[in-house]
Amino acid sequence: MKQSIPILALLLLALASCNNNKRQFPQNVLGYAPIYSSDANSNSISVTNAAPYENPGKIYKYGNYSFQMDNGKGIHIINSTDPNNPQKIKFIHVAGCTDISVKNNSLYTNNFTDLVTLSIADVNNITETSRTSNVFPMVEQTLPPVAGVYFECVDETKGTVIGWTQKNIENPKCYR
Repeated sequence: MKQSIPILALLLLALASCNNNKRQFPQNVLGYAPIYSSDANSNSISVTNAAPYENPGKIYKYGNYSFQMDNGKGIHIINSTDPNNPQKIKFIHVAGCTDISVKNNSLYTNNFTDLVTLSIADVNNITETSRTSNVFPMVEQTLPPVAGVYFECVDETKGTVIGWTQKNIENPKCYR
């Protein structure tokens, strides 16, 4: 009987420390939030004055300008005549864009699955010169780009997820 008490105590201690595999979600954590685009503006391309960065990506230098991706949102046009003092001057809104290339005064980018060509001969008058539909396969966007992170759950009523941005998340409900 004396030997069974320590074994019983160890068994109870082991059971009390078991993890039932339910994840404890933090109240505030650095995680990922989906970037949405509604179907209404998915194929619309427009140019506005300079805009703040949201999810900056690669930069492409062409002539006196640099073009910087804002993943899923569009392309920043930067006057880089003075490399020590570059100035953002315009923003091209292109929903779902993830890459760019420039050749002969034409900027090539994707607008979700479409390949779009924009004339940049005059950055004050950018025009769409061609569009080829369904060139690129749509990549699954319902999960953030990395594993082991908390994220805001996708809300399909807000539109199509076109990308993810890292930010502080309050009361996350999803984990990957």
